Amino acid sequence: HHALALKRFVLYTGGAILALVIILMLYVGWVVNQPRGKPGKFAAQINALVREGQVVEGPNGFELLAEVKAAAEAVEVVTLAQMASAIKPGAVPYEHLYTPFDKPSATDAQREERQNEEAAAKACFAAIMASSVPALMDKLAHSTWAARSISSDQAMFSMVFPELGTSRQTARFSVARLHMAVERGDVEDAAASLRCGITLARHCANQFTMIDGLVGVAINALMSGQLRELALPR
Repeated sequence: HHALALKRFVLYTGGAILALVIILMLYVGWVVNQPRGKPGKFAAQINALVREGQVVEGPNGFELLAEVKAAAEAVEVVTLAQMASAIKPGAVPYEHLYTPFDKPSATDAQREERQNEEAAAKACFAAIMASSVPALMDKLAHSTWAARSISSDQAMFSMVFPELGTSRQTARFSVARLHMAVERGDVEDAAASLRCGITLARHCANQFTMIDGLVGVAINALMSGQLRELALPR
């Protein structure tokens, strides 16, 4: 009798859970397809609010950022993502690019591989600095605003933000450029590198989503950390 009751309980419970899951899936599908998931008539207000707190003069910073990315990709030997692994003076890797090769326990083969990476990174750095990228970054550093246009019929949950990835990569390149400038004693180039990174942080933070703000904070922390490191050498 008890076994039969237990079997019925398991069947009823399982059926109830299955029904609940189906109802939940149907509800999620319904919510996803509702107009409220799209900016709709608020798209214009969102675009206006993003611009409201900025000095909208000159070119759009995100358009300049796209030019920086295109110019970097035109240099066949390097991309911005690869360039982010450039090293600072003394063959000491950036803290935010820590790799197993930097551990005291690294093998000779790993150290040799790291040295090869450093040589390749410096060669990439020289190639990209000889291109139009630095001039475009300096132009970006002087931009006063940035915004992406939100379409009224675009679902919010499906929006992509390619500017964020490029902003992070460009900020890391700015760090590499900064340290290389310090190594050469080039104060103007070092200041330009810092300004570019800080401008990127501001542009990201001025957008309307939380992830934009978080990326802006992360880039600002990265650039501030470089200032502390330069001001308080170990």
